[in-house]
Amino acid sequence: MNKLLKIAIISFLLTITILTNLYGKETDSTQIAEPETQENIEIKIPDTLSFRYKFVQGDSLFYSVFSRDSIIINYDLPLLRLREEQILITCDSINKSGNYCLTQKTTYYRAVESYKENQNVETTETDWLNVPVYIEIDSLGRRIHVSNADTLTARLSPGGVFKPILFITLLDANDNYKADSSTWMNENRDTLAENAMPMPIFKNNTLFRMLGKHDTVEHSTIKFSFARVGQAAYELLTDDISLKTSAVINSGGELFLDTTLWVPLFFTHAMEQKLTFHYPNSKTQPGWHFITSDFILTRAVRPDKPVAANPPGNQSKSSKKNKK
Repeated sequence: MNKLLKIAIISFLLTITILTNLYGKETDSTQIAEPETQENIEIKIPDTLSFRYKFVQGDSLFYSVFSRDSIIINYDLPLLRLREEQILITCDSINKSGNYCLTQKTTYYRAVESYKENQNVETTETDWLNVPVYIEIDSLGRRIHVSNADTLTARLSPGGVFKPILFITLLDANDNYKADSSTWMNENRDTLAENAMPMPIFKNNTLFRMLGKHDTVEHSTIKFSFARVGQAAYELLTDDISLKTSAVINSGGELFLDTTLWVPLFFTHAMEQKLTFHYPNSKTQPGWHFITSDFILTRAVRPDKPVAANPPGNQSKSSKKNKK
C-alpha cells in the first residue's frame, strides 16, 4: 500500500511540473508574438541618384574605340577583324531649347583582318575618316536631329551600318533621377548618323539598371548596365546599286558616366546582329555580325575646366612625368 501511495505522489508531482513548463512556454511565445510598434520598424529608403549628359560650348572629347568583329555572310567562313579607332566629339553650340549640337568624326582607323587564306592583313583605309556628322541631343541623350555634311555620297563606317553608338538614351521620360538598383525601360527610334550615309534606322527597347556610384582611381562615376533588343533597316539605292539590309539586334553592356564632366568615361557594348540582305531579284541572303566595342575617354578639353581626363590605368605620359 505504501508503494502505491508513493507512485501516486510521484505521478502527481510530475504532472504539476509538466503543466508548469507548458504554461511558461505559452507565456514566452505569446510575448514574442506581440506586434511590433511603429518605433521598432526600420524603414530603409534606397539612395536616389540624378544623372544626365552635360556639354559646354567649345568642348572637345577624345575617345579611343577598340572593337572585335566576326562577320558571316551566307554561311561562309567568318571574316575576323580587330579595329582601333579614335573619334572626336565637339560641342558646337547649345540652342534655345537647351539641346546640345555636337559634331562627331573618326580621326584615326587601323584594323587587322583575317579571312580564309588571308591572315592578319593590316589596313588603315576607310572612306569614313574625317567625315563630320552632326547630332543634336538633349541632356538625357534623346536624339532631336541628325545630319551629314555630304548627303550625296554613300559611305559606310568600318564597323558596319548598325554598329554600337556612344551616346545612348538614358531615359525617355523627363525626369533624370532613379533609385539605386532600380530598373526602367526605354523605347526609342534612333537614326544612326554615325554609322553610314544614307542613315540607318534602329527601333529598339532598352532595359536599364542603376548600379550606383562607382569610384575609380581618378574619377567618380555612376554605373549602369543595359540590355537592348530591336530591329534595324538600311537602304542604299543608286543607279548601280540597290541593296536593302534588315537586322534583328540583341545587345547589352555597361556605361560609366563621369559625375564631374557628365559624359561617358567608359562604355562597353556587345552586340549580335542577325542580318538579311535583300536584292532586286527578290533573292535574300542571311548574315551575322558579332561586335564587342569598348569606348574609352582618353582626353577632355572643356573651356571652364582645363583638365585632361584620363581613364583609370591610362594616364598620359605628361602626367607621369610630372609625378616624377
